[in-house]
Amino acid sequence: MFFKRSTAVIALIGLCLGAIYVASDELQREVRLFLAGALGDVAIERMQQQSADNESGPMAAADMITLPIEVTEPAPGIYMASGVGNTFVVRSGEGDVIFDTGLIIQAAEQYEVLHQALGNIQPTAVVLSHSHADHVGGARMWASPQTELVTSSEFLEEQRYLTQLNHTYTAGTACSSLGYPRSPEYCRA
Repeated sequence: MFFKRSTAVIALIGLCLGAIYVASDELQREVRLFLAGALGDVAIERMQQQSADNESGPMAAADMITLPIEVTEPAPGIYMASGVGNTFVVRSGEGDVIFDTGLIIQAAEQYEVLHQALGNIQPTAVVLSHSHADHVGGARMWASPQTELVTSSEFLEEQRYLTQLNHTYTAGTACSSLGYPRSPEYCRA
């Protein structure tokens, strides 16, 4: 069942990618949100299955991914969509600021629940605290030509470094296809 659904999602992605090249900015954003949501659903389903197959050990990211995404207001004018990586909207008289953008497989849902809770969000800036995947995954969903992207001066170097480490995230563990580092406590060969 999982593989049939994955094949259908991949075929749909191909069609959507073609539409992105000829579409308006708003339609491109909607297609990206749809694709991210569909891929996120497939990834979460796979993580849940792998987590169910490995019931020993403490809570891992595969377990955390099942926690509901909810919007809270931790301080006046600051809204948080929960997730493995949280996404914040800071409302001000000068416009909305997005702080961190969550994990890519949850970013579309975080985007949607924040819009449902707050209505129209027009970010003037997207601030990424650092370059880890659980903080930058949804950046493209929030960005527009008018949105300023704010990162540390080390951001690009961090991205280069993380790319160089990619080989440590693969090579034969049950978790390698999910992007986990090798972890004998949680993953079986």
